[in-house]
Order: sequence, then structure tokens, then C-alpha cells
Amino acid sequence: MIQEIATCFSYISNDYLLMCVAVLFCIFSKRTEYAHLVILLLFAMVYKALLKELLKIPAPVTSPTKYGFPSGHINFATIFFGWFMVTYRTKLLYWLCPIALTLASVSTIYLGYHDIYDVMLTPLLPVCVLTIYHIYLRQVPPSNFILVFIITSLLCQIISFFALEKMPIDVIIGSYGILGFGIGTFVLSYRFEMFILVMMTSLVFFTFSNDLFQFSKNCVWLLAFGALPIISKIVTEIRKKFSL
Repeated sequence: MIQEIATCFSYISNDYLLMCVAVLFCIFSKRTEYAHLVILLLFAMVYKALLKELLKIPAPVTSPTKYGFPSGHINFATIFFGWFMVTYRTKLLYWLCPIALTLASVSTIYLGYHDIYDVMLTPLLPVCVLTIYHIYLRQVPPSNFILVFIITSLLCQIISFFALEKMPIDVIIGSYGILGFGIGTFVLSYRFEMFILVMMTSLVFFTFSNDLFQFSKNCVWLLAFGALPIISKIVTEIRKKFSL
């Protein structure tokens, strides 16, 4: 019984589930800030995977993953719930989000995915990211905001390329997702100078792909998240047309 309850609570921090929720908010919400949440979650995938491979801290023997710190689920959940706290600042969220994160942490330890040290130290990373976002990046123009994360994810790719034998899949997904989101955003905003800059960055991304086939596979994530701003724009226009 306890095992089933812990498994249910673990879904609170499931990265795929939280990303889907963020994407749906980005498409159907009238608030444009949800694009920030999607970008932050993609970046969370990048630095989490890079740090795992660089630090190589063993996970508990009961864990299905090879390395423990930082915990991917706790890292993702901290970004997700922390973003809602710093964005909306309501008393309800100040209670619910820490409770949700605590339940996710306890379930992660109980199920043997991570030990208590992984779970306690991992939130320090996303808290730093959210602090920088809240103080410096939240109010900057969307083009500059996305460009900062494109360049940062590119730096993470460069580090992965030279420091690791193989680039972690989450570094690829997150980096190409951010790049695709940027391309889609700049096309819609008619910022062609930014679009050209990002396309030049795409060539640098290609440099760190082993071959054309790998680059084409990576571009699946580029196309998927590149379509997100366009879909969001279409939904917004439909809502305006029918006064929804």
C-alpha cells in the first residue's frame, strides 16, 4: 500500500508530466510568461544531465539510474513549483508548492531512486537559476531572454563535447528545444536580425553533432519546440476571433 502511495506521489516530480503541463499552459493560457517556464524547464534538463555526467556521483543500488546527484525529478519539480511561487506570489502557492516538493522528495527516497543527500542538495541548483531569473531575466525583452538561454545551453554543449565521451541525451533535448523555441519566436516577431543570429548558432550546434544523421535526429526536438510559439499564436488568434 505504501509503495503504491509513494509511486503516486513520485508523479508530482515526473519531468515528462511537468513539461506537458507547462506546454499546455503555454499554448492555452492568455499569460505569455508560461514561455519562460518552458525555457527554464528545458534548461533544467541541460544542466542536470551535464552535472550528472561530470560529477559521476553513484546513485543508490536500488536506483534505475547510474548517477545520483543532482536528482532529475527534484531538480525539475523545484524549477516548476518554484516558478509558480515567484511568479504569482500567493499564500496558497506558498503552502502547496513546498508540500508538493516535500511529498515528491520523500517518495523519491522511499522508492530508492535517490538518497537523502541527493534530495536535500539538488534544490540548491534550481533555486540559483530561479533567483537569477527573478532578479535579472524576468523583465528583459523576450528575444534577449531566449538568446541568453540559447547561448548558455550552447556552452553546456561545448563542455559536454570536450569533457564527456558522449553528449547526454537530456543536454541534446534541452538545447535543441531552447533553440527551436527561439527560432519559432523570432519568426513570429519578425526579428530577422535575431533569426539570422540564431540560425548561425544552429550551425555551431551542428558542429557538435557527430554526423548529419545525428543532427537530423536532434532537430526533431528543434522542430517540436519551434512549433510551440506558432501553435500558441494560432490559439491566441482563434480566441480573439471568437471572443473566447
